[in-house]
Amino acid sequence: MSNNKGNADAIMVLHEMFNKFFRVPFNPNQLIYHYTTMTTLQSILHNKELWLSKADYMNDFTELQYFGTLMKKLIDEGRIKASQEIKDFVLAILNEFFVNERMANDNSLFVLSLSQNPDSLALWYNYATNEGCNIGINTDTLSELLMSRVSSGLGQWTGKVIYDPAIQMQICKYIVQCIHNLVQTDKVDIINSHRTISSIFLAAACFIKDPVFKLEEEFRMVIFTTEAIEKLAVKFRVARGSFIPYITFPIVTDDNKLIIDQITIGPRISIDTAEKGLEYYKKINNLTNIKIVKSDAPLRF
Repeated sequence: MSNNKGNADAIMVLHEMFNKFFRVPFNPNQLIYHYTTMTTLQSILHNKELWLSKADYMNDFTELQYFGTLMKKLIDEGRIKASQEIKDFVLAILNEFFVNERMANDNSLFVLSLSQNPDSLALWYNYATNEGCNIGINTDTLSELLMSRVSSGLGQWTGKVIYDPAIQMQICKYIVQCIHNLVQTDKVDIINSHRTISSIFLAAACFIKDPVFKLEEEFRMVIFTTEAIEKLAVKFRVARGSFIPYITFPIVTDDNKLIIDQITIGPRISIDTAEKGLEYYKKINNLTNIKIVKSDAPLRF
């Protein structure tokens, strides 16, 4: 079997897994929300772009390892049934890409955190501090922009983050069964296909998080790059005393229209002043299509 055939079959498994567990059907013109600070909002509006941070530099530095730890635990406890050959194969990939951190070093994944919750106290607190807002982005237009980025040499996954342990176990069992099926039908060379199969593990790791984070109700946009594109596209910012790699994602249509439909001002003491300032900014910068609303959350901090 050729490597190309094995790659194609692994990619098909990846798409099927996403459609089964992570895909979110959106209503026409539905909004999805990115929580941030007012300072960052100014940059977003001025530059007409969002920043996606490299996955292994996220705030919770252990989150990508969570999937590997979970899969290994389920196998060790006998809760995932498979032949010893398949178990050894899966554990070898987990050790190579998660335990030994080659997953982070050899793959370039950049993440944007979003939510379907328009007014979440947890997200106001975690990401918008006391000068926060969220931007409501039209999902139809976002999908169109993502497709255009794929054609330019970038790949992308978008979907909901899974926090429920029962569903997480279903996903792990599904992945192991798919690997078993690929091996049994000679579609994957079990000796030489670690790189091929690792893409499935890596995708799952981006969208499975520890249940303690479930209040975030996160929806993610993950973009992965080739090495050549990464050298051209990656920039750096300083945060938390570290250099954080990121890439930019333009959020304008072909006619230079921002895909932001709404800005929600988070719970804050000077909320009326914030609204007045944003309305004036809209006027001066001809952004009249963006609706400004206030959070209904009771908290003021």
